[in-house]
Formats: sequence, C-alpha cells, structure tokens
Amino acid sequence: MRTLAVSLLAVLTLGFSLAAQQAAAPGAAAVTPVLGQWETGTEGATLTVTADARKWNGRPPADLDAIGKRLFGVTRPEFTANVSAEGAFPLAVIDGIKQLQQGTLQVEFKLIGGESDQIAGLVFDLQPTGDYLYVRYNTRDDNVALWRFMKGQREVIAHGANHRRLAMNAWHPLSVTLKGRSISAVAAGDLRVEHTLDRDVSGRVGLWTKRDSITAFRSWRAE
Repeated sequence: MRTLAVSLLAVLTLGFSLAAQQAAAPGAAAVTPVLGQWETGTEGATLTVTADARKWNGRPPADLDAIGKRLFGVTRPEFTANVSAEGAFPLAVIDGIKQLQQGTLQVEFKLIGGESDQIAGLVFDLQPTGDYLYVRYNTRDDNVALWRFMKGQREVIAHGANHRRLAMNAWHPLSVTLKGRSISAVAAGDLRVEHTLDRDVSGRVGLWTKRDSITAFRSWRAE
C-alpha cells in the first residue's frame, strides 16, 4: 500500500509539473518540422525550438507526403517537389495557427552559429504547393528583407534600408504585420522593411533559417 501511494504521488507530481510548465510557456504551441533538424527544448518555463545545421544530413525527410497531408489535409506533388528542391531551406510550421490573412506574427530569435552567416526568419502565406513568403534578419546584410520561395527557388522582393549588427546568443524580436496587401516587418525595434504586394495573402505560418545556421526561436504568436 505504501509503495502504491508513493507511486501515485510521483505520477501526480509529474502531471502537475508538466501542466504548470505548459501553462507558463507563452507560444507553447508545437511546430511541425518540414525540412532541417529542429529540436524542442525549454529556457526557464518557455518553450524553444532550435534549427541545428550541425545535426542535419541535408536531405529531406522520407515522409514529406504525410507531412503535407497533416498540414493541409491533402497531398500535393508540388509540395514534395518544392520542399525537397536543392534551393529549399529549413522550415518548421507552427501548429497552432492554421491560417493568417491579417494581423501580426511575432517571434523571438537567438543567433547561435552559421558558416556563411547567421539568420532567422518568419514564414507566412505558406501554400499546399510549398510556396511561401518570408521575412528574415541576417548578419551578412545586417537588415530585414522580404523574400519569396516559389517552385524550389527563392527571390528577394525588398530589402530594408536600416542596417545594424545584432548580438549573437541573445534574444531579439522579429515580427511581420499583414494589412491587406501591405507587409511590414520589424526586427529589434528599428530594422524595418515595408512592401505592398500585388495580391492578398492567406496561408500557414512558420519558422525559417538557412542550411548552415544554428538558430533558436521562442514565444511565437499571432495577434
């Protein structure tokens, strides 16, 4: 009886501990890794995910069709072709946000490493075809820029005019705001890019980085 009581107490304690951790973690919705090596952890009571190029073999996962169906309810050959293209980059989709047409998507990022440069990005307008838009900060240009990924290739749309080197191994805010066709993205308060698209946007959202980068993210949310 004593052993049973101790075991029950341990189970209850573990359950309360997990519940408290989940309740205390802002942006605690999970992510679905699509490409790259993504690892989940915590910093204090906050959930983090880290894309770690050192632990990735550079190849797409074998279950891309299943990932596409989980995200969009359908399997599209374009999705698999896009995500597995040579020009594709690490991507994780935020599970708790099914679609974003208007509003602000926010995250905090930490630049940890990278051979060519250090980089962090927010994906929006992700389609069942695997096409998407994203905003990113990197240390090569020291600015925020808006990019398009389509048919396995990426293309820059607009660069921000302000340039500033952000500290490594420190948390920085990044956000993108959608108002109709107007896009505004800001990193660290003053690094900004603005652009007006030729169409409306509506799709899933996620986290993005480059193939040789090590980048952590936390506190992602949409408002």
